[in-house]
Amino acid sequence: MLELIWIVFPVAIVGWAICAVVGGRLLPRRSEDRNGMGHSRRSYQFDLRVPAGSWIIGRTIEEAGLRHLENAFLTHIQRGAFFIGPVGPTQRLEAEDVLAFTGDPRVLDGLLQKGSLSRPVELPVDDGEDVELPLYEAVVSPQSTLVGKTLKSVDFRERFDAVVLGIHRQGKRVAGSIGQSPIEPGDLLLIEARPGFDNRWVPSNEFYLVAPLERGPVKDARKAFVVLLIILALVAVVTAEWLPMVIASLGAAMLVILVGAVSPSEARRSIDLSGIFVVASALGFERAIDGTERDAWLGGMMADPTKGRGVMPSLIVVYLLASVLTEFLTNSVAAALSFPVAMAVAERLQVDPRPYAIVVAVAASASFITPIGYQTNLMVMGPGGYRFRDYMRVGAPLSVLVMVISLTVIYLVWVR
Repeated sequence: MLELIWIVFPVAIVGWAICAVVGGRLLPRRSEDRNGMGHSRRSYQFDLRVPAGSWIIGRTIEEAGLRHLENAFLTHIQRGAFFIGPVGPTQRLEAEDVLAFTGDPRVLDGLLQKGSLSRPVELPVDDGEDVELPLYEAVVSPQSTLVGKTLKSVDFRERFDAVVLGIHRQGKRVAGSIGQSPIEPGDLLLIEARPGFDNRWVPSNEFYLVAPLERGPVKDARKAFVVLLIILALVAVVTAEWLPMVIASLGAAMLVILVGAVSPSEARRSIDLSGIFVVASALGFERAIDGTERDAWLGGMMADPTKGRGVMPSLIVVYLLASVLTEFLTNSVAAALSFPVAMAVAERLQVDPRPYAIVVAVAASASFITPIGYQTNLMVMGPGGYRFRDYMRVGAPLSVLVMVISLTVIYLVWVR
């Protein structure tokens, strides 16, 4: 259980030091995007409609008071199937025009309070229910059923009992209206929903992160403490080798459900079936190439160029293979595909396979260069206002550093 601690400590300490001292200097300063989930000042695109009977119908943008807005500007107008943009001050407004704004989402409430504009989609409010529903920010995951589809086509309001007020897309402008623009992984959605939306959808595969704009205190801290004790017990049981990891993990998961920290429905929704199928397919690939074909092809291709030069060159080759795979696939798939190759190399060179297994475990989880290589990378992309090249800028040197430290420790602890 704790065997990898030899690598974890030096990598964590050095990696933290590099990020703290150098990381911030390598990233561009986007002050509008760095206020955290809960004090959002990043630019969203949000749409508002000109309702029938509004006093601004027939008036120009200038006359309607939409010309010089603080912290937001009008980008284009959708009129039926046509788009008008850029929008000039003399452009006249018509009923049912959909106005697309870019800027601070707090401007939205101010525009609505004037009574001249309304939301394109309203969330029905029951009698006695608070009209001012809470706002949430949600990061769309790659496994979400929203990806590649529009909010209108998936009937977002009915399905999620919520309304998307705005979309933030890593500094890119959303084409068209937010209701008719295909959703992309990593999109940050500004959502108006009834209380508890975060608890209902955090366990799902639809979103990586759901957070209220104004965080409240942790709910039921006693259950959180019990869950912490269960996790510590899981580590202790597996470390003492009283139970195998699979049995201990299943037991811990059942205890979390029994104490009420997670409901059975939430537990079912948290199962990533697509990920399971991908890993199963990768394991099937391993079985398909098992035996003579694997020895002759993969073992020879990876091991022969390093033969006679010691173990380190072959460890570097295996590390690079797993590292490249994990940047474009998930860490579990990268490990499943790299592991049989690593065993083939060890068998070909007739050396201890353990260091090669450790290399795969580390390299498959060290994804820093792309936002799609690991869930947490994509999770912070929208809230942090990061872009693809930002990961390259910080992740590339960090990946090299982690590789050097990991291979050095593996050689000293498991090879010598």
